[in-house]
Amino acid sequence: MKAFKKLMAAALVCVMALTMLTGCAVSDNLVEKALVNKLNAVSAVSYKHKTDLDDEAQKAWDENKDKKESNGIILIGNDKVAYNYVIVKKPSDATKQDSWGEKAKKADGVLATSAKNSDKKIEIGVKVVGDDYVAIVAKAATKAAK
Repeated sequence: MKAFKKLMAAALVCVMALTMLTGCAVSDNLVEKALVNKLNAVSAVSYKHKTDLDDEAQKAWDENKDKKESNGIILIGNDKVAYNYVIVKKPSDATKQDSWGEKAKKADGVLATSAKNSDKKIEIGVKVVGDDYVAIVAKAATKAAK
């Protein structure tokens, strides 16, 4: 009986640890969703979050984290694909769409130039990075100088 209790206690510890780890991802998803919704509310173009581009957003942060809030064009990968990127500080209540206001307008000003198609749709990658920042990327409409 003692062995069974020890096994159950160990199983409970594992379940609790996994629950703590998944909590961060849920709040990051809420932040990403609120930001994309606000971008769509303030823009003439339509933004769609593509999780395939989230790694590029992480790379934009890795290359520019010393600048904190910044934007520009970054070349990523062996084939040097150009991406417009924006890094903004998260607002205090980042899970609410209305809290993104000016930060969404700033991001739209940079990312809207990525719209190269007539239907004005832009696929973006969004990544909550560092403690207080969000990196956003969209494939650039024009190639950057190498």
